[in-house]
Amino acid sequence: PLHDLVHGASQRPGGADAVLEERGVVVCGGKDRAVHAFSLSTGGRLWRYPTDGAADGAAAIAAGAVYIGAQSGTLYSLTTDGTLRWKRDVGGAVNSRPLIAGSAVFVTTYAAELVAVDAGSGEPVGAYRAGSAIYSSPEADGTRIYFGSNGGVFHAVRVEPPAAS
Repeated sequence: PLHDLVHGASQRPGGADAVLEERGVVVCGGKDRAVHAFSLSTGGRLWRYPTDGAADGAAAIAAGAVYIGAQSGTLYSLTTDGTLRWKRDVGGAVNSRPLIAGSAVFVTTYAAELVAVDAGSGEPVGAYRAGSAIYSSPEADGTRIYFGSNGGVFHAVRVEPPAAS
């Protein structure tokens, strides 16, 4: 049988899949235009960060940072304590889980793009135009990013390392 161990997490007002951070923190977006964090042990809310649109896509967590997109087209990077690191307009609604690959964060958008930004600064790294809106979350194998677009096309986009400066 299943038991409700963290009843407090149900306080979140709808929205995205929850993701577990290694210190026992559950992070999720909400339709209430906010990102929420709850204690896995107590169910109590640890923090809430307001966003400029519903945060319906799942969060991704790596190296002490939370990445989550909003329907407004903003990608957020927060600390695991709920402080803003940076935010970036990615040109279209984000309803998918960001992918962290190397030093970049990749998101798919309703504006038919796979967008890459630097994980540390949020500065744009590149973009790929898919031809139709993208609701799926990207995945990677080390050299390619994979995702499906709403036009019924499966994409495999080669990722090239940045040129040496």
